[in-house]
Amino acid sequence: STDCRAAARDSFSELHEYACHLFTQRVAQQCQVVPHASVRGPEILYGVGCVLRHRVHHYHGVVFGWDNTCRASEEWIQRMNVDSLRFGRNQPFYRVLVDARDRPFDQVTYVAQENITSEITRFDQVRHSEIGRYFSHFEERHGENAGSWWGEDRTVAYIPNRELTLQYPLDREGAERRRNKPAAEATAEEVVDDADELMDMLF
Repeated sequence: STDCRAAARDSFSELHEYACHLFTQRVAQQCQVVPHASVRGPEILYGVGCVLRHRVHHYHGVVFGWDNTCRASEEWIQRMNVDSLRFGRNQPFYRVLVDARDRPFDQVTYVAQENITSEITRFDQVRHSEIGRYFSHFEERHGENAGSWWGEDRTVAYIPNRELTLQYPLDREGAERRRNKPAAEATAEEVVDDADELMDMLF
């Protein structure tokens, strides 16, 4: 019945979240690093390595971190008028390396999710001196190889390096792009596949 399916879906969602937590802690223990404190939820639309464009200022950049809600200081929140945004401080925020062609001096921004879009107008590499600190390489894909992350025939992305993957162990670009599903819709086999993929890469 519909009720049974809904109950089963809710139960698996809780199980999946717990499995994610256990896997994150396992990676941290084995590699002696501190993973990102937040478990990735369905409200996070973009992953590390995603190339985005700012809706208002139109600059391009690449995501190298995110928070489920704004974790900036209260002073910064007030200065940037965060609470005047439609979803305020209670929405995901992303750390972005800004393309130097759009803004000079290797800027880094902390951007509300409502202010960014994956509808980019430039498909070459982002120019920023810190790219190599967080990413191993850049990929451009066409047609079927583009995946469904953005639902487009052409896409670009950066592949996180080992250190960034350890900080966001369930946010690896390859795993995120391959299905574009929120946690509640992932299957047990997909969770295991992601874990095996990451462990093979690390060890």
